[in-house]
Amino acid sequence: MHILVITFLLIFITSSDCKIIRQVIAFGDSFFDTGNVFNYIFNRTNPPSPPYFKGTYSNGPNSITRVVTKIKYREEHVEFKNYAYGGATTDNQLIQGFSSYKDITLKVPGALQQIELFHQNKTGKQIPQKQRLYFLSAGGNNFFYNNSISYQAITESLLKCVQLLLSYGARHIFVLNFPPYQDSPIITRSGNLSIQHYVENFIIKGKL
Repeated sequence: MHILVITFLLIFITSSDCKIIRQVIAFGDSFFDTGNVFNYIFNRTNPPSPPYFKGTYSNGPNSITRVVTKIKYREEHVEFKNYAYGGATTDNQLIQGFSSYKDITLKVPGALQQIELFHQNKTGKQIPQKQRLYFLSAGGNNFFYNNSISYQAITESLLKCVQLLLSYGARHIFVLNFPPYQDSPIITRSGNLSIQHYVENFIIKGKL
């Protein structure tokens, strides 16, 4: 089994701690972005809404929105903080991430930089770590910006993000594996079967 497969779900949690969740924090790329690029990068012009849903990169509520909705159904007073940006990589020091619209391309913070921003922006009453739930989804854009990168390098970068969260005291961390990028519109609409097969091998089989 490759390390990439192991990162499907990393749960750093103790059974008695997660009865009450007061805060959900998300880091990552377009799969988690609920409006950061839309609101803060492109002044509510990209991604266009509609056809995209309320500034996300989805035609409906994305995965992290659905998760938070489920948690709020059980725990009404849950705060949601989202630092994810469409186009983000795992770490800008490894590979710089960008978000583009028409002829404009701007840098966005990587997942590691998002975690650092979250740590720097702590203000007001602090919620105990045992009542915080962290989500991390990143890595696909590393490949799109540099298709020579190895899956081991991406996995190591994700683990670096996890280690940083742990150093800040995080106790409950979910790390999502890569979705099937070979079936995403940007790949399937390219008409290039060699690229589609390469991505499939890279993501699913861990082969280069």
